[in-house]
Parts: sequence; structure tokens; C-alpha cells
Amino acid sequence: MGLARSVDMATPPVLYTAPPPNAATPASPAPFVAKEVPQISPYLTAQPAHTAPLFVEKSTKPLCDLPKMIRGNAAVDDGHLLLESYEARCVPPEVKPYLRPCISAKDFFNGKRRACLWITDDHAEQAASIPFIAERLERVRTSRLKSKKAVTRAEAKTPWRFSGIRLPSSSCQSIFFIGQTNSEARPYILTGLVSLNTIVLDPCFAFYDAPLWVGALIMSRLHRVWIESVCGKLENSLRYSNTLGWNTFPVPALDNTAKATLTRLTENIFLTQEAHFPKTLAQLYKPDTIPKDLRALHQENDAFLEKLYQTTFALTEADFADDEACRNTLLTLYAQKKANPENPLFL
Repeated sequence: MGLARSVDMATPPVLYTAPPPNAATPASPAPFVAKEVPQISPYLTAQPAHTAPLFVEKSTKPLCDLPKMIRGNAAVDDGHLLLESYEARCVPPEVKPYLRPCISAKDFFNGKRRACLWITDDHAEQAASIPFIAERLERVRTSRLKSKKAVTRAEAKTPWRFSGIRLPSSSCQSIFFIGQTNSEARPYILTGLVSLNTIVLDPCFAFYDAPLWVGALIMSRLHRVWIESVCGKLENSLRYSNTLGWNTFPVPALDNTAKATLTRLTENIFLTQEAHFPKTLAQLYKPDTIPKDLRALHQENDAFLEKLYQTTFALTEADFADDEACRNTLLTLYAQKKANPENPLFL
């Protein structure tokens, strides 16, 4: 990446694109592909000359008619409200009523299941009379008092309570889980259904009572490209954001037939993942060893969605030929949706 003092340069800017992984060997590395462009956008894509740069802005609600993605529950406990699975199995019997399953991104991808102490205010006194719980609550209180944040220090008075609580309604029938960090090597952003009493941990995300077809959107190549483009990374992992990634994702209008197809594709992907048990998601989605049946389902999902975008927005296959083309296409659609929120071509 280079910086210039003026936009009126005699030499046009150049974008460098990495070659496909199979285009080189350690002994004979392939060169980067160089392409002169009028301007380079903030997302390292080609941009028309003399146009203002496009910035994707955070949004507190989806721009399209999509379910709201909720941030997980923040313990702020220095780990003392959380239990490994073996610890949860060994707690005294009187502790078990105060345990609920919980899940983080690491748990989700590696097939782990943990538990947390989940104590409501009306049961706090009774729970605190149990030595096992009392000891852990004292550790939470001590750790919160050491915080530099006044809000956290104040929460030391209620050590049994999570700092940030974001739960579904009592009538909730489904919970989709989405991790905040996703391996850059993994070709898809993954999601999955978890049991209704599961506590989704911050900084991960959840859909409560979302239709199954949202799974097909999340697990598509288009959505992965979008997240990689606008959300950034944490070390070598994609860093998911609900306000910057999900809420800004441009989605074409979906009729009942399209939703039914996306629902079927989501179900098939989930069922095929289960069919490969006991392999974990981390094991299944290694780039070079994804099972053929699972890869075929994702390719079917990608093909259906891309065709849907082409039909709705009068696009061509070239607009989705590679990640760079997808990125340019999605940024253009985002700009159209921002400019005209009522555009009927969008969901």
C-alpha cells in the first residue's frame, strides 16, 4: 500500500491482488497481479475517478428487512462464573439448579460445552448460602472491585449477576449462534442452532426466533466476502460485527419460494454437518479437507444466492467471478440501498 500527497497524480494508482493459492509453489511463487485503476477505495477496490470515497457505516438495525442480531451476555467475572464441562459434572447437587449451558466461538467450533452460574436476583441470597457458589461470587466481587471502570466496580455489589444480560423472550423457539472470530482459512462464516436454555457469551452474537433461511445468508460466500471487506480482522481471524457486518449486508428481495429454498439449503448443511459426527466444525471446515457432500451443499447455496442477486439486480456472472468482483458488487448495492432505503429490489 502506498500513500501520495495529491490525488492529481501523473501515474494512476495500482491495485495488487494475490494469486490463487494453487497458482504457485514454494519453489516457484506466483507474482501478484497488478491492475491500474482510476482510484482506490477505502476497501482496496477500484473506484471511478473523481468520486467521493464510499464508507460503510455502522447501523443499529438492519438496512434490509432482516432479523436483528443480538450481542451475547457479558460475564465480566474474570472467569469465576464459568465452568468447564468436567467442573460442571462434579459440582455438589445443590449447585446444579443454578447452572446453565453457555457457549463461545471456541466452544462452537471445537464441539465444547461449558456451563455458567446463572443466578437471578430473587435467588441470590439462597444461592450465596452454598459454599461452592459463595466462594466463586467472592472472587467475582474482588475482580470487579479492581476494575478501572466505575460501572464494573459498582457491579461488585451484585457478583451473581452477569454485567451485560441480553436474553430472548420466554416464548423463544430457536437460537442461532454466530461467533465473533472466524478463522481466515475457513471458506465460510458458520452459524448453528443451540439449545434454548444456552447462554450465548459476549462478544459472540445470536438470533432469537429467526427463520432458518438466515443461516443460508450467513454461510454464503457473499457474506464472507462482505465481512472480510468491512469488518476487519483480529490477528489472523475475521472479526464479525452485527452493527457493521450484518446490519449493512445488502440482500435482494426474497419471495416465499426463495425463502423456502434457502431454508432447505440451511437444513441440508446442518444435517450433513451432523452426519459427519464426531468431527467438529473446526475439523470439517479445513480448506483442503472439507467433505465432498458438505462442499457441494455450500456450492449449491452460493450458486442459488448469486443467481438471485443477478436476476434481481440485472447483474451478470462476471459481477461474482471472484472475491474482488463480489466486493465491488456488494459495495455498489450497499450504496444503492443507502441512497434509497425504500428500493423494492431489496429485502
